[in-house]
Amino acid sequence: MKVIGTAGHVDHGKTALIKALSGMDADRLPEEKARKMTTDLGFAYYNDSKNGIVGIVDVPGHERYIRNMVAGIWGLDLVLLIIAADDGWMPQTSLHAQIAVSMADPSILIVLNKIDLVDKEKLDRLKAEVLSKAESIMAFRPVLYAVSSTSGIGIPELKEGIGKLLSGRPARKKEGSLLYVDRSFASKGLGYIVAGTLASGTLKLQNEITVYPRKEKAKIRSLESYQKDITIAEAGSRVAMGLSGLKSPLKRGDLLASSAQTIFFGKEFLIRLKALPGLEKLFNTGNDLQKALKPGLEVELAIGSAMSLGEIWPYKNSPYARLLLEEAIACPPEALAAVLSRDGTRLLCRGSIMAFGKTDAKERRTTSALLPKLEELFAAIDVQNTKCTGGQSFPFSLYELFALYMELLKKGWAKLPASMGSSREFLAELFKKSNIFIVGEESAFAFESGKLEAIKRRLLKTASEASGLATAVAYSVFGGDEDAARAVLKMLLAEQALVQDASFYKLKGAVAKLKPEEEALKKKLELAGKAGLEPGKSATQQEAKTLKSLCSAGLAVPLDGGIFLSKKTYDECVALVLKGKKEGDSFSVPEAKDQTGMSRKYIIPLLNRMEDHGFVKRSGDVRIVKKQ
Repeated sequence: MKVIGTAGHVDHGKTALIKALSGMDADRLPEEKARKMTTDLGFAYYNDSKNGIVGIVDVPGHERYIRNMVAGIWGLDLVLLIIAADDGWMPQTSLHAQIAVSMADPSILIVLNKIDLVDKEKLDRLKAEVLSKAESIMAFRPVLYAVSSTSGIGIPELKEGIGKLLSGRPARKKEGSLLYVDRSFASKGLGYIVAGTLASGTLKLQNEITVYPRKEKAKIRSLESYQKDITIAEAGSRVAMGLSGLKSPLKRGDLLASSAQTIFFGKEFLIRLKALPGLEKLFNTGNDLQKALKPGLEVELAIGSAMSLGEIWPYKNSPYARLLLEEAIACPPEALAAVLSRDGTRLLCRGSIMAFGKTDAKERRTTSALLPKLEELFAAIDVQNTKCTGGQSFPFSLYELFALYMELLKKGWAKLPASMGSSREFLAELFKKSNIFIVGEESAFAFESGKLEAIKRRLLKTASEASGLATAVAYSVFGGDEDAARAVLKMLLAEQALVQDASFYKLKGAVAKLKPEEEALKKKLELAGKAGLEPGKSATQQEAKTLKSLCSAGLAVPLDGGIFLSKKTYDECVALVLKGKKEGDSFSVPEAKDQTGMSRKYIIPLLNRMEDHGFVKRSGDVRIVKKQ
């Protein structure tokens, strides 16, 4: 299903054209009929042979109702920019064209209306003028149809042209329901009724939906589309639904989304600004507007059908700004937004929403320093065509890359989300110029090269000490991020910079340098043989700490009961226990005693430690050999 909408200057025949296309009067309010002027959104539809039912949203053209126009332009597949032949291109025509490109990014088609009021010479001149102005704003030359909504001239051709353009539009996402409310009212017995364009996903009767920005759950009690009761609403259709479970009415601008959608919501957002259509600068600096995008400038933000007054605070040396709003709104990541003057009559700039949430002064200083670096990365990407330098397709959203890169710049590394898992080679190429490397396989991380080298030096330095690098210590280097630690440790093992000994890591080929007291106790432990040393008995309590250091260095092995064996003695005892056995063989404790000549006091702790090291496993009263 598809949805189209009108745009253009007041009294250029938008509502009349809709009636010519659909046979329906989109003006629904008594005030509109009395004044013969659209003041709010109107709705109609017709059947198209190629696309099925085509919904129509009619928007007001008068500058006093620009907020209503903005609310209606969201979610459209095609905008009909309507220009009256007897008036020509007007100021509101430019504004509506800019808003259509800024907020909705739909296909745009020019409709030159009321052609029966001008002669052929003026019409030909007007066509050339209109196409030239449209191209300067839209950066492409749109198709133009000349019609008369009153006489019907050109209407069949226009309908055919609309059908062709709609057939070429990309399919809407089937996952993640997303609908901005543009109409809402209460109905006795049906609860709260809302209507809007379903931009993606499906809506099903009796399913649950979340209302943002209040983040409240509601149940779908009824569904209607194009005056028919339905059980499933498809993406691209106009939908009205009855909702239950809500504590208060909904309003225009509320966002309904399924749990599969990531949603930003609140009063503070980060916007990535983009030049207005037809302009090179990020901000409209016309003579009658502000001379610059000053910090704290009062604006009105429009996203979907949501609007809120607020302030804009640009970040220096980057096309980003912080938005502080008076009312909470909601949007999906990368939502296209229009920034209007506070009175809502002028489009100042546009952009996409990249992050949300309250920030403090320290966070903002950090962000300000990082954003220029982020733009260096984004410079490699042709955003408009979603292509990368070299012609490679961009396989994931800019928001995902933005979030990954900001986290990476803040702490030196960031985990790749699951959606980027299949894009490892692409990311490696993209990150190369920024000195960022990807580490890990199943849990992959992007590391800033300087941070990665510093971490490697720290890990290797600790591993060079007599006690080696304990796994817990390695985790602490990463602030407790165990997955990141494992990814780097695995890389160092693969590079043969480290070797693993149980839960410790040591430099490959390194020989532990012992303190004099450690060296003396090591000799004493080796002389003790199978009897080992026990602090408080055959060793002093003060020597317990030194024995633990020898264990950390891999020169001693602790057994249950406070017994310590030298590593050499432990290896000899293990070899005796396993002598003549192969994997899967079983043996009893008495057999192990006979093999080693050790008493029960020692053999049980020995077998327990062998189990910890994976040599054997217990099964009732016997042990089964797992490895030699």
